[in-house]
Amino acid sequence: MSSLTVNQVVAAFAKPFDALGFKKRRDGRFTREIAEGVTGVISLAAVRPRREKTKVQIHPLVYNLHKDLGALFDELMKQKPEPFKPQAVRQYLTSLLPKSRRYRSFPRGFWSFRTQKDMRELTPLVADIIEKRGIRFLEKHSTLESIVTHNLENEDLISSHLAAAGLYLLGENPRAFGVIEREIRWLKTNASQEDVENFKRYARPLMKKMQAGGWQPPARAKALLAKA
Repeated sequence: MSSLTVNQVVAAFAKPFDALGFKKRRDGRFTREIAEGVTGVISLAAVRPRREKTKVQIHPLVYNLHKDLGALFDELMKQKPEPFKPQAVRQYLTSLLPKSRRYRSFPRGFWSFRTQKDMRELTPLVADIIEKRGIRFLEKHSTLESIVTHNLENEDLISSHLAAAGLYLLGENPRAFGVIEREIRWLKTNASQEDVENFKRYARPLMKKMQAGGWQPPARAKALLAKA
């Protein structure tokens, strides 16, 4: 019996995902419009592990792309836009599993496919989780306000970038500056000086935009603005 390929596993999800409104794109991704200017993405992240000849693994991720937030993020980072980036909010599907006997045997990491039987059994279950939990997550975080709230609950650098930029788009400049200050304080204690300077290079143009919109920066912000 021949082993499954990555392409076979990805192709098996095309029909059930299409029934949920997600269209197949490249690299194991499927997309649908969640709201105006917001695109929901399922990424299967399908791979064949090293030294494995008969197994394909998936670690499905759901995330939203926000058109305006993504454009501002790329501008502030001084980078060319890339497909499917930045991810405004994201969640691995395994963390959304229902507490049900039906899913009790599911692993909390990669899901493995070795045979056609695995595809017949696992594909509808994954699609069911997408329908019941994944889409709910994407719809819950389809507004700029909900995206900001989600990122404020995280502590990684990219989440802080997105939260500050989102608050600026919402016109909440004092809160955006609060996020910038919080992140710089954390970086000074927990990261290298290079990381601090990299964050400042992101924050300064955002603060300039805030100032141009009428925000009056507090005195403590001048040290950041002076080096722009």
